Amino acid sequence: VPVCGTLCPRPKNWEPVTVAVRLMVVQLPPGLRRRVLARDGVLTMADALEFGLTRSAVRRRVDCGDWMPHTRGVYSLADHPTTPATRARLAVASVGRGAALSGSGAAWWHGLLDEPPKKFTVTAPRSRHGSPVEGVRVRRRCLADAEVVTRKELLVTALPLSVLEAALERDSGVLDNALLVRKVSLRQLRVAADRRRILQRLLSQRGYRRLDPRFAGVVTR
Repeated sequence: VPVCGTLCPRPKNWEPVTVAVRLMVVQLPPGLRRRVLARDGVLTMADALEFGLTRSAVRRRVDCGDWMPHTRGVYSLADHPTTPATRARLAVASVGRGAALSGSGAAWWHGLLDEPPKKFTVTAPRSRHGSPVEGVRVRRRCLADAEVVTRKELLVTALPLSVLEAALERDSGVLDNALLVRKVSLRQLRVAADRRRILQRLLSQRGYRRLDPRFAGVVTR
């Protein structure tokens, strides 16, 4: 059996031009592919345009199945596994500019929880007027600069606020663990609580004062 190459006869209908066109369609600019892989397979129309692709080139990639469309202008690579991190990034990107992962999802992103929530919560600016995003809980509010950070190229609520909101969504274990491993301090929780008036709700809804008397100091001045 001849080895394919110069010794292998070409089929009668061999069309090298067709193969070349296919490779040209699916190939991504190296910089864009590095960015997409660093972002767990998620990209936006803005990313594509930044690296020189046209809107028609984006449509071709969607049509041939290389990119999976989600909400308007948000895509994921078809050959990339849909991991929890992919879902988190899609949730934030789908809500739009200025959106931040929050609540227990943000606590998970910070490494405080072993498992992500089934439904991610995303905080959007009050000015957002977009449609609801399927599978995403959207909260409209303004966040101060000190209340958000960028972790692994994703905007999320800062750790103290994430801990407090995750404790509201889940249970005291999130807050206990954050204090135990010294991820946050009581002072940081107090500052975050003063901004959002969260701790009063925690004390009344979850009985934190009974669970640990240290929490009483968070709301006292």
